[in-house]
Amino acid sequence: MLQFQDLVASAARVVDLGSGIARCQDTLPKKTFHNYVKFADSRDGNDLLIVSENILDDDFAAFIFAHVPPADGSEKLSSLRIRDLPNNIYDFSALLLAPKDYHRQFAGRLDAKRDRLVWCLPIHRCEFSGDEPVEEFFTLCKEIVPTLNWRREVCPKIILRYDNPKTQGGTIYDDGVFAKYETVLLEVDLLNGVPKAFIEIINYKKQVIEILSPKEGLFVLIRERDDATRQPLDKTTLLQKLQSFLVNPA
Repeated sequence: MLQFQDLVASAARVVDLGSGIARCQDTLPKKTFHNYVKFADSRDGNDLLIVSENILDDDFAAFIFAHVPPADGSEKLSSLRIRDLPNNIYDFSALLLAPKDYHRQFAGRLDAKRDRLVWCLPIHRCEFSGDEPVEEFFTLCKEIVPTLNWRREVCPKIILRYDNPKTQGGTIYDDGVFAKYETVLLEVDLLNGVPKAFIEIINYKKQVIEILSPKEGLFVLIRERDDATRQPLDKTTLLQKLQSFLVNPA
């Protein structure tokens, strides 16, 4: 269980914000990390942590803490949880709660106090499925979603499989790899007019689409690996459907 004096002893610029919330700061040459802690109400409760890169916003931190359900603040978490968020200044739609095995916040300085430290991440709903194992979650946070940047563009979770004999590019793992949206757009361009190439994409809901291009300027969209859903599209329409599939799927 964290206490205010633990922050004073291990961090800089510690401020008591009241209502059981404190803020401290970690400063690097080009970045400042603002850490907000809501201390557990009891020894069996969870300490809640919010971390922001370069944005000092006490009101938003209090807003996030206020929307952690009471059960999530008291029950020991063993896996990720996702909760809805109401409208807010940064347009986040959900709150992801990560128990201590899913993050390294305060590691190396408050190791004995981290057992019930829950990292609270405001997210866009399409960025995480909510059932990621530990290593997969770390990979998404490190390579795909800049979780500490509250002003980030939406970074949808994408699992990509593709093969393009023309460019000799492709994924070597049957399960696919995490990819950024920009990578998918590039591969769609390279797919154009290559009949033996394909792209397969899985979104955060684990829905699947496949994209083919039998000839220049023509694309075919297949859903859930069912050939009966084949739909010929021009590129503009394909990109509209792709955006919807990744960010706001049915």
